[in-house]
Amino acid sequence: MEGISLINIIESLAIIIIFIIGGKLITIISQKYFKKWAEKTETKLDDIIIDKAKPPLTYVVWFLGIKIALNPLNIESGTLDKIVNSVIVAIVIYLAITVANIVVVGFFEKLAAKTESTLDDALMPIISKSINVGIILIGFIWILGIWSIDISPILASIGIAGLAIGLAVKDSLANIFGGISLILDKSIKVGDKIKLEDGQVGIVVDVGLRSTKMRTFDNELIIIPNGKLANSKIQNYSQPDLSARIVIDFGVDYSSDVGKVRKVIYDVLKGMDGIMEDPPVEVLFVSMEDFYLKFSARFWVANYNDVWPKKLEAVDRIFKALKENNISIPFPTQEIILKK
Repeated sequence: MEGISLINIIESLAIIIIFIIGGKLITIISQKYFKKWAEKTETKLDDIIIDKAKPPLTYVVWFLGIKIALNPLNIESGTLDKIVNSVIVAIVIYLAITVANIVVVGFFEKLAAKTESTLDDALMPIISKSINVGIILIGFIWILGIWSIDISPILASIGIAGLAIGLAVKDSLANIFGGISLILDKSIKVGDKIKLEDGQVGIVVDVGLRSTKMRTFDNELIIIPNGKLANSKIQNYSQPDLSARIVIDFGVDYSSDVGKVRKVIYDVLKGMDGIMEDPPVEVLFVSMEDFYLKFSARFWVANYNDVWPKKLEAVDRIFKALKENNISIPFPTQEIILKK
């Protein structure tokens, strides 16, 4: 403290006062201008960030003033300077955590509004805590650097620990990221009717953190790990829209009039309720098989939930129409010719 004059002390006090006033000005400006600007935007995130950021920013300005005010005093020991720097870093870390949590919560609130999945509810605290730990770790290493502490052994230990943890929770992480990809890609959502690679069909009832639950039409609950589901081929009947095509193949005798068959079945299907006019009904003569002429009747319904009942109704109508119009329905036969 030797050699410190009254002018040095006055200069330091003046710097502190200027920065105290500057900190107050930041509060006033943010309240008057930035707050009004934030109110004009559609999102509420900026309003919350401005409210939460005012006190930490003010403290940062004040401690910066203290740091600069130490220079005119020519203090030989750097301990006080390190303490001030550490406090500033701690405030910055607190501000970063606050802003990160606000952004994460805002993002998941928007995601939750678009989905009926419980994935976002389970994922939000995990991501929030992971970000907090990462920011605190960065701040801790930053403060160690201020105090000239060698962080190489610490970084090596963190790397080894991270590798061990990563290997231990590899499958769980794969499921979590698989669930995130399913949500972000909008591959499936609650209520969709899907078909798995193994042929099982059902309705998605939940997309969770680690697994997706599907209820089959036999009222069985199938639980599929998200990691496996994200890497498998899925047939989604609900996309791109709810409409679905019904195809009914049938055969008639070779003696049948092809034109008559097509007209009879077309009229029968057109008379059904609950089928779409566009795309139109089709009755196609597709091939000549070994013992019958193969036809394919095709029509659309607006909702895939109507596929099964309408298919049953159409099969019944087609069978009755063929019988009523004396159109023979063949069965497998073989003709054997013996030569003497």
